[in-house]
Amino acid sequence: MPSEEEEVEVFQCPACGTYVEANETKCPKCGAEFEVESYECPSCHKEVSADDKVCPHCKAVFEEETTQIEEEEVEETAEVSEKEEKEIEEETEHKEDKETITQKPTIEPSVTEKVQIKETKEEEKTEEEVLSASELMALMEKDRERFESKYDKSEISAKKLEKSIKTPSKKDKFEERKRMKVKEEKDKSLIKEPDRLFKEKAQKGDRFQVKVIKAELDSIDSEYYQTSQAWKSAFMAGFIAVMIANITAALFIALSLANVENTQTGLLYFKYAFPLFFGIVAFTGGGYIFIYGKGNSEKINAATSMIIGLGFMLGTYVYFKKVVFVNSASAMTYYAEHKLITDIASPNSPDIGILSSSVLGFVFGLLIIACIVYGVLRPAFMNNLINKKSRGEK
Repeated sequence: MPSEEEEVEVFQCPACGTYVEANETKCPKCGAEFEVESYECPSCHKEVSADDKVCPHCKAVFEEETTQIEEEEVEETAEVSEKEEKEIEEETEHKEDKETITQKPTIEPSVTEKVQIKETKEEEKTEEEVLSASELMALMEKDRERFESKYDKSEISAKKLEKSIKTPSKKDKFEERKRMKVKEEKDKSLIKEPDRLFKEKAQKGDRFQVKVIKAELDSIDSEYYQTSQAWKSAFMAGFIAVMIANITAALFIALSLANVENTQTGLLYFKYAFPLFFGIVAFTGGGYIFIYGKGNSEKINAATSMIIGLGFMLGTYVYFKKVVFVNSASAMTYYAEHKLITDIASPNSPDIGILSSSVLGFVFGLLIIACIVYGVLRPAFMNNLINKKSRGEK
């Protein structure tokens, strides 16, 4: 059977870190000395380590002494606890005696005493209020002084500002105009090439510039909205222009040939030409706003305008066909009956005047409509193209 290994207590040397037995006082590797807990031997009065149970000098045994010391300590603690218990009992008895002595019938204060107590309390309160009011007054005085000093400073700064502000000279005005022109040219170039600028700025990573371009494109959108609003106003102006054109044609006929029949003919032309023109303008204008307009309300208005225009055009056609030609074989017989196109070949025929005036009025109305369409729709259409290009749409 192999011999069992004995367990030995070890600790680590604080200097070199080697493991040393617990009873060693010096490191065998580095020679460092260890501090060992020791006490004096009661028999030979020499230093002995705390772990030793037998004195190495006089061979005295320490176990009995330690047990005696422990017994003495236990006895002392028992005596102390008994003394404390006795003291506590005495204190409780003393307190009970005091309570029996001090228990006397309580006397309630009289009415006069209560009044006196109230008066004293009120006096104390008023004193506190007076003190707080004086403190408030002091604070207000400080605030007033501070405000006055600030007011004086603001007056001085206002005077300095008045001196510094001057009327702009001619040179300043010229520079301002120059700067505005440069800005306008930049804006124009930005509108022409938004895609290129977007790509360049995005590649450079200049997000601020891209935001600026977006803001300017938004301003283009607002301009487009303004042009659509202008188109609406021009739309109404077109109606008025067509009406004026047709009225002038009818009046020209009525005045040039002063008889009842020709006057009725002029009014008849006005009666059918004006609603037809009204229908054309309402339908085309409403269609444009419906396609390029923004917002549901704008598109609803445009759709109603288209429906109204279509109604006018169809109504004019149906009325002219069914009512006017109901008792006539064809248009030529109708015109012949009303002396509209009789003897057109002869230059002295009065009906040529009627026809020419009618044609002039018609052409005049068309020209006005063409001018309105060119002036209003072209910039709006261009702005719409720019917006589509800036958004990357085709």
